[in-house]
Amino acid sequence: MYREMRDISGDLRERADLLVKQMVAEQARFHRALTELEKEKAMRRQQAAVQAVHRLVNVITVQHVLHRALNSAVTALDAQAEASNEPLQKKKTESASSTSSKEMIAAGSAPQAASV
Repeated sequence: MYREMRDISGDLRERADLLVKQMVAEQARFHRALTELEKEKAMRRQQAAVQAVHRLVNVITVQHVLHRALNSAVTALDAQAEASNEPLQKKKTESASSTSSKEMIAAGSAPQAASV
């Protein structure tokens, strides 16, 4: 009866070795996939950083353009105010001198009218 039973320990050992090889292969595949995911994650992070830098550069550029435009507008307004102040100064000088003349005439006329 013992002769009919064969020794299966060799078969079991072969199966165990095959399963170990499969497990090692799956572990290696898992590690490769994990490494690939980590590379993709790092690449996405780097792309996000580059996009953030681009946005920052755009904001700074817009601020610079606005600053230059505001400086130009202020300079133009200053020049316009300076140009418009000159005629006002002349008008004020002329009106002040004519007002003084009118006051002198009016002041001089009043006593003459009173004396007549």
